[in-house]
Amino acid sequence: LWRDRISARMCALVFATMGFPMVASNVVATDFLLTSALALTHVCFWNAQRRGSLLMVYLTWFFLGIAFLTKGPPALLFLPAMVAVCRHRRREKSRQFGFFNPLAILLFLVVGFGWYVGEASIHPGLAHYWLKDEVINRSFSNEFDRNSPFYKNFELYIPILVFGTLPWSAWVAWRWRLICGRLCRFVRITENWRNMSDAAVWLIWATVFPLVVFVLSHSKLPLYLLPLFVPIAVGMGRLLLQLDGAKPE
Repeated sequence: LWRDRISARMCALVFATMGFPMVASNVVATDFLLTSALALTHVCFWNAQRRGSLLMVYLTWFFLGIAFLTKGPPALLFLPAMVAVCRHRRREKSRQFGFFNPLAILLFLVVGFGWYVGEASIHPGLAHYWLKDEVINRSFSNEFDRNSPFYKNFELYIPILVFGTLPWSAWVAWRWRLICGRLCRFVRITENWRNMSDAAVWLIWATVFPLVVFVLSHSKLPLYLLPLFVPIAVGMGRLLLQLDGAKPE
């Protein structure tokens, strides 16, 4: 994302040492597999964008298909971030890289939906169950008793975002004056959406949009937030280097 190997190593270090990913890596669930597949999707997307590589476009949709195969619709919550970057770059026609390649989208459909179609053809009524119960009722009703009340956001998600990002959230709190100053300057510089960097557009969409969906959904579980920790780590690692990169400690 940053075209900087030092930043890449720092962001990886931040992700590897944040509390929530460390705990989640020891839980037997599909969420870390989903997070890994989405991280590979992001990597291929940015390589496709920077290099104009058709192979990377195919790999982007392939890994997005793997993410969908792993846990279904939640994988698609990060697609708007990539679409937003594409729209943001549309004015620079020389930098287009054919993200919406029909064959690549077909690859996604085959990889992502192939198993579901196969199982639904074997078991009558399974497709209806997936769509009605696992997607609609899980998201818009309390049928599965998954912390439906809105106040559960304050009990589950806010503590995870604050304490699950330790020790780095403590560093952010310690340096809050300097960070607020930088954010204010950033807002002044990027008052117009067009003036934002591609990385900033992606970071905003990859964190805010999925989080809003999780907050509004009637199904709330701690591990739902795990994929958000990839863009959080990417932004936090970069910020750490920009503020204190010259200090070895």
